[in-house]
Amino acid sequence: MKLYYSKTSPYSRKVLIVIYELEIVDKIEIMPVNPLEDPPDLNENNPLGKIPTLVLSNGDSIFDSPVIAEYLQRHFVNKAPLSLESYVSQQRLQALADGMMDATFSLVMELRRPEEQRSPFWQRRWEGAILRSIAEFERKYIDDARQWHLGSIAMACGLDYLAFRIPENDWKQ
Repeated sequence: MKLYYSKTSPYSRKVLIVIYELEIVDKIEIMPVNPLEDPPDLNENNPLGKIPTLVLSNGDSIFDSPVIAEYLQRHFVNKAPLSLESYVSQQRLQALADGMMDATFSLVMELRRPEEQRSPFWQRRWEGAILRSIAEFERKYIDDARQWHLGSIAMACGLDYLAFRIPENDWKQ
């Protein structure tokens, strides 16, 4: 297997943490890429040109971090499946974290545009999504996140990405 990833991507980081937690690093070739440079090999394996992308031994590819993480867990873990309630809880937290990462990424991209081209509407919208996500996490999920699972891994990566890209958003407060 081969994983295309970027060091600064929180989605890639989430998949890498799953790989390390499952102790399967020796089974996956890690391929750093910059998706903004449109690397042909990445684009051949993922028509969206996004990372992370996992290429299986048979040449099939899997993309989008939740799908990759789920595949890796199901493929490499031999234990009883989670109850429906636990599964949905972890997936809900992962979706909240991924949505926060999406809003953070969008805000970062907007702030990189020339100032005269920036949209105050979209900046406020993404900042609001980030703040609501943090508040929702604190209100509903923080206790569940004390256990290490896909949802808590995703949230840790999302909060880390927010601190990395938008340090003025002091989410720890």
